[in-house]
Amino acid sequence: MTVQNQLPRIRSIIRFTLPKFFDPETYIWNRFSSADAILVDIRKRDDISNGEWRRDRLYEALDKAPYKPRIYVEVTSRRKHPDVWLRDIATCRHPQLHGFLMNLKDGDVLRDVEKIVQRGKLVEDRSRALTKGVSPAFKDASVLVDIEKKSIPYVIFKYHNFGARREGGWNHLNDLANKANAANVMALGWRSRPIRRYRELEREMITLKELGFAGVVLHDSDQIELANKIFS
Repeated sequence: MTVQNQLPRIRSIIRFTLPKFFDPETYIWNRFSSADAILVDIRKRDDISNGEWRRDRLYEALDKAPYKPRIYVEVTSRRKHPDVWLRDIATCRHPQLHGFLMNLKDGDVLRDVEKIVQRGKLVEDRSRALTKGVSPAFKDASVLVDIEKKSIPYVIFKYHNFGARREGGWNHLNDLANKANAANVMALGWRSRPIRRYRELEREMITLKELGFAGVVLHDSDQIELANKIFS
């Protein structure tokens, strides 16, 4: 059975789209090598190829792995574009990809992913329980499915305005972190709109740590060092 101290440590996970006309290996090493993990966004956009080039760039990057950061992929929603989701999730067959981001609104897709990926049982039963009978607290959350570790080590809670009353304030975020820990997973915070002011960002990260969060999803590589320092 996987125990918490064997799970990947993620203080900083940075989300981005690989560039279309720049070497992805160089891009990752130059900008994101100090992050604990990277989340490569290959979701469908309004383009004619259904994002095929995004998958191609991801494969090109994976073929040149390993990198220092763990690599996860953010795929198209199965609810919105099931055919594209199938092609996106097939990238998880690559042995250098550590896992994928699963939106709990899409339902329990693990069995379907196992059939596509063909890498055996994706996660242990203890972790799988999180995706069944989803708690109301997690209904808008996403989880990181780590194929290498066969676990769901992190649940990601997205928020728009930190501490805002309409989102339940800090007590709500603290409650989410506590519920994550009770479910044997760790909580990551994801602010939908990036903060550019360093001091404000620093205060927010410190507060998130005090509320029980283990790390954050980042928009900017310049914030990696700060996140790693605060959540250490």
